[in-house]
Amino acid sequence: MERKGIKTTTYSLDWDTVMNLESRLLRDFKTNRTKHGARALLMVAIGVRLGMRVIDNLLLKWEDLLHLEVGERFVRIEQKTGKERVLVMSSKLKEVLEVVHEACAPNSAHY
Repeated sequence: MERKGIKTTTYSLDWDTVMNLESRLLRDFKTNRTKHGARALLMVAIGVRLGMRVIDNLLLKWEDLLHLEVGERFVRIEQKTGKERVLVMSSKLKEVLEVVHEACAPNSAHY
């Protein structure tokens, strides 16, 4: 992206690094079930498993995801671009959602 003569770049993480981070966050959450830990775990898991921007992650409600089965597709409209995205529930994301939901028992209408 270029802004008035300033070039910025993004750096990607390799998949093994991301999976290691997700695994460590899940392990830590299972040991110490805090809201902060739940939020960090969900942001990483949803972000990497669905490939969504943070703003789109923040717009998800529990009811948007809890009823989905592994392999089930669902559609979201990207906040930034307005484009329709077809997403698929993965087994790992389903596991993370169930662990956090069981521990925190959030209202299904909450973000």
